[in-house]
Amino acid sequence: MLSSLFLLPLIAMALNIRGFKWTRKVLQNRIPHPPGSSNDSEPLSTDTNDKLTTALAVARMVSVAANHGPYRANCLKRSLATWWLLQRRGIAAELNIGVNKDSKDFKAHAWVEYMGNTLIEADDVTERYSTFGPQ
Repeated sequence: MLSSLFLLPLIAMALNIRGFKWTRKVLQNRIPHPPGSSNDSEPLSTDTNDKLTTALAVARMVSVAANHGPYRANCLKRSLATWWLLQRRGIAAELNIGVNKDSKDFKAHAWVEYMGNTLIEADDVTERYSTFGPQ
């Protein structure tokens, strides 16, 4: 959780100063990749259930830091932090950004998925929001 307490305000500052594309690119460039591996692959030796358990734990950790730490982060900042922390652990999670399908008002939301599971979100988030495509 300690890493989230520092990461969330740094992401917020980067988003405010340089925007989403730059922030995501900087985070992406700071994901270590073992020599000889592609950026999109996961080691086959690690159990998928273990990775899902880890992904859920990381998402909960970020959520606790965002909701109870000194910096209250919105869904985009929480999702970027969760996505990056998972990528650093070799878990190929997906960052999603979408807009509300049914609302007359414009509402956007960000969340992270791993293996078709939304992490720390309502189960119907993918039914309520249309994604912009891969982020």
